[in-house]
This record gives sequence, structure tokens and C-alpha cells, in this order.
Amino acid sequence: MGRRKVLWAVIVMMLAGLIMTLFTPLALVIPGVLIFTFGFFGAHSVASSWVGRRATTARGQAASLYLFCYYAGSSVAGTGGGV
Repeated sequence: MGRRKVLWAVIVMMLAGLIMTLFTPLALVIPGVLIFTFGFFGAHSVASSWVGRRATTARGQAASLYLFCYYAGSSVAGTGGGV
């Protein structure tokens, strides 16, 4: 299928899950959270594997920079969401 198509598919999946969490019934919110989470980690997996493939030199540094930004963003968003 290709990385680009898979990445867009899981991003759309995340958006669908996010929209489902906006409704009141818990029967929609819980699957929405599950779908969003699946899409998020799917996008992370595709992006993480793409970094090593796209980097022509210093692959280790490229991968570590990606992971640093991933965890820094998760920390900031997690902290901001809890405030």
C-alpha cells in the first residue's frame, strides 16, 4: 500500500476517532478513544520507520531526533491537557 497512503489512512482514522469523542453517549466515546489511539500509534509507527528510510546519512541521529520530538511533544501535550 505504501507508507504515504498508510499514514494518511491512520490520520483519517485518528480524525474519525476524535469526532466520535465529541458525542455524549459513552457507547460512542469509548470506541472513539480506541480508534484515535490505534490511529495515533499507527501514525507513529509509520513515521518512525520512515525516518530511517529517508535519512541518507546519520540515520541514528535522525531517529533519535524524531523520538526526542515525539516524546517532548507528548510531554507538553500531556501536561497541557491535564492543566
